[in-house]
Amino acid sequence: MTLRIVLLFVFVLSFGSAASVQAQEGAGPGATQTETPFAAPCDFTVAFPEKPYVTRRCKGASGGECYDILTYTRVFELSNAVTVKATCNPVAPDMAGRLTEAVMRTTLESMVARKSVGQYDLKFSERDGVRSATLFGEGVKGMTPTLYVAQLWLGASSLLTVEAELTGDANPQADSLFGDVLKSIRAKDAPASARGEEKTGHKVEPSAEEKADDVQIPAKKGVK
Repeated sequence: MTLRIVLLFVFVLSFGSAASVQAQEGAGPGATQTETPFAAPCDFTVAFPEKPYVTRRCKGASGGECYDILTYTRVFELSNAVTVKATCNPVAPDMAGRLTEAVMRTTLESMVARKSVGQYDLKFSERDGVRSATLFGEGVKGMTPTLYVAQLWLGASSLLTVEAELTGDANPQADSLFGDVLKSIRAKDAPASARGEEKTGHKVEPSAEEKADDVQIPAKKGVK
């Protein structure tokens, strides 16, 4: 992975650090300012610089089971863009027993299989009743370098699915916005500075040298 990708990877996965609080208060060129909670029974909230496009979908003729889809896109230059799609679905009380770490990893890998992602890393964490898994990958869309993040967040009553893409070469504003939005995701009842204990896993077993590093980088794979 390139240095830019490694830095973004560390930034995104340092959940709830002081930087995320500053971002929500408007600090920085890509600062997130508007916190957008999903409708009940979703357990999570996310912050964007501007109000995202919200779609509410309901299942069945009675429309009794509904969920929100948030979509946000911002273009900085012709080849630089940030796109985030977040969907929060209600889940049954026994979902925690079925959506294990292994299942979450398999689900994220199936999501990335639809993308032109050549190499990726996986991270899993669980704390205070919230289970989350993140896949961070890089690839090429057409001729444009692309960073791709897929996340699953499982709470007591809902499952949040996030897909985010950062296209184009390094751009401070786009990179900052991409990281800030993903760092802002948290449980509604959790403080913005909360941070969970995390366990790390990888698609490819790292070398001995890589295991010694704080950030472990998987071996390269061919881009599809």
